[in-house]
Amino acid sequence: MEWIDRDLIEHPPDPEHDPGGTIDDALWAVIRRRTAKTSAHWTVRLACGHYSRGPVTDPAWKPEDGPTLSTIKRQREMLQELDEWDATEPAESEDDAVERAHMREMIELRWPRPQPVRQCFWCPRAVNITGYARIGWLAEKPQPPQPPRSQREVLEERLERMKADQAKLEARLQKLADSDRD
Repeated sequence: MEWIDRDLIEHPPDPEHDPGGTIDDALWAVIRRRTAKTSAHWTVRLACGHYSRGPVTDPAWKPEDGPTLSTIKRQREMLQELDEWDATEPAESEDDAVERAHMREMIELRWPRPQPVRQCFWCPRAVNITGYARIGWLAEKPQPPQPPRSQREVLEERLERMKADQAKLEARLQKLADSDRD
């Protein structure tokens, strides 16, 4: 992966009480951030070629510094916590199992920050077309335009219509003549 660029983002201190109202005040007092914090949000190019936004680091961190690692003691604690979680709440889906396997891999590497391995959001969602079947036109097939008629064709058609009208008129005259004789 390649580190492309970073944006420095200023995070203000958290309010006195949980703005969502879902965390009780005792827990909120422990987890809330009391001072402003600046963090670097990186854009990276993954090995698959897709871009990802997300590795968050300290503003002074540079890719040349490499990741920071947890202690071996903390690594053991995290592995124990993950084992307990797997035992009490088994993975419910394949995606969940993949995510837990990734977590285990990161813990075994001593939880490097930023993570040297990042899962691509787009690759699992890309779908290759493996076949197709024609089901018909999406719209009516347009009729090809009629070639322009010659002047001779126009006159012959007009003459045929006049002959048909003449035949109708002659038939009406014949009916009148027949009725006059009766």
